Amino acid sequence: MSKVKTIFRQVKELFAISRNKSEARDNYKDICMQFAEYLAKKRNTTKFLICRVKPEEVQEFLREVAADGLEMSQIYWCALKTLKIMTNKYFGLVNWEIPEDKIKLKCPYCGASSKLIDSKIIYGRSYGMFYVCVNYPECDAYVGTHQGTTWPRGTLANKELREYRKKAYFAFDSIQRSAGISRTQAYKWLAKKLNIPFKSAHIGYFDLSMCQKNGKYL
Repeated sequence: MSKVKTIFRQVKELFAISRNKSEARDNYKDICMQFAEYLAKKRNTTKFLICRVKPEEVQEFLREVAADGLEMSQIYWCALKTLKIMTNKYFGLVNWEIPEDKIKLKCPYCGASSKLIDSKIIYGRSYGMFYVCVNYPECDAYVGTHQGTTWPRGTLANKELREYRKKAYFAFDSIQRSAGISRTQAYKWLAKKLNIPFKSAHIGYFDLSMCQKNGKYL
């Protein structure tokens, strides 16, 4: 590169050339832009290569967002893991040390830990890896993962909560498509309606009461 593009432009270009079309894509992009802003303030410049970002800078950022709780930390870990994969593929190799084994999900119903299994055990055919309560099937709590990763799509949920979340996702997707807006814009709208921070407006992390409140607006 004769001229170093801004860190913001590099992040935008990575998401533009990536073929990742997951429902979390817009949310990941928003988080990665937050990371870029964090780095720009720390370095007092926006002109540096993303492939030169140091592992310790990633870890410092993750430690800061960890104050918002483990659930939100997992979303940030997933976003930066995605950014790492894209950077390695298109811009240059990085080793940001974002191990997925840091993910520890606790069952909100019985208090037990969780384990990672193939969803074939639950459905008879595979839909990817799932986190399930170690007391499954006595405790019927589980959650899926983002495609190609072991990153959870939310918190463990029992049958009742899973049904509420499915309904919320269906209504949310319909509103997003009809409004012709991005996933991020739709979640910002939802956060405003629910009077909660944008970073907390993710259906996969809603409990039963929040899903019921959410239903009033979707």
